Amino acid sequence: QQSYDWIILDYQMPKVTGIQGYHQFKAIAPTCQIMLYSGDLYSDEIQDFVNHYHVPLLYKPLKVESFLKLISVSMISNHP
Repeated sequence: QQSYDWIILDYQMPKVTGIQGYHQFKAIAPTCQIMLYSGDLYSDEIQDFVNHYHVPLLYKPLKVESFLKLISVSMISNHP
């Protein structure tokens, strides 16, 4: 069985949304860190989800600096 430290989920995937994928991954790997990736800057559903579950959100187009900053901040906040 593989384990993952990080998963990045696009909000729009062919069969599920990133939100559905989040819940599926958390059910089998509750300690895995998950980021949501989206090009939709104005979605209330995405913003509500991110605020409720405290999930880092990356916007398209991906900027490497933003990605690395989110990873480093998340690593610090999840490991005292």
